[in-house]
Amino acid sequence: MDKIDFDKEYYLCLRENNDNYPLLAWDDEKNPKNIDSSIFAISEPIFDVNFVINLKLGAPVPDKPELVDYHYMPPDVFSKKIADVLDEMDLFNAQLLPAQILVDKKLYKNYSIFHIYKEIMCLHRERSDIDIEEGVIEVNSFSIDEVVLDKYKLEYRLVFMLGESPNLKLYHQSVVDKILGTNPKGLRFIRVDEWNIGSSFR
Repeated sequence: MDKIDFDKEYYLCLRENNDNYPLLAWDDEKNPKNIDSSIFAISEPIFDVNFVINLKLGAPVPDKPELVDYHYMPPDVFSKKIADVLDEMDLFNAQLLPAQILVDKKLYKNYSIFHIYKEIMCLHRERSDIDIEEGVIEVNSFSIDEVVLDKYKLEYRLVFMLGESPNLKLYHQSVVDKILGTNPKGLRFIRVDEWNIGSSFR
């Protein structure tokens, strides 16, 4: 059997480098005190959010902010047209939570926070460039362990977090194609074998 090269099947979603496309931040003043952005760091679904999550522009705030189809907080924030596509796919261990963004006292609705809570420990140590300090892994570039990932059926790994570094969220080619089919503005996908820690700045 031929070896599966998952490094060519999975992508990371990054923002386009445009100074007018703002980063986002949690709006603490408008969300309940007992719920904050830390809820998106957990590897489980979120059940206790039954309201629209309020977001605001994060630092540095652009002089002329332009809201587009993708913004990074973290986690990933998508416009309605992308969220609709993701919702139709009914992705395993992922959920969309309604959000709205405050810009200059105006609320922009129809955004969703994409919460991925599936973790798979599949980093190939020998083929990856990583630094480990006090048990914490910093990933400079990485490769997917095909022996590990191939144990999962495709429908269970269409989107997931890299277990060794959960801030790295992986999208399968089929999901990427669906998103790109909406002609989105503000995002780009970089394949795993082309990604490194400096990719966000390219």
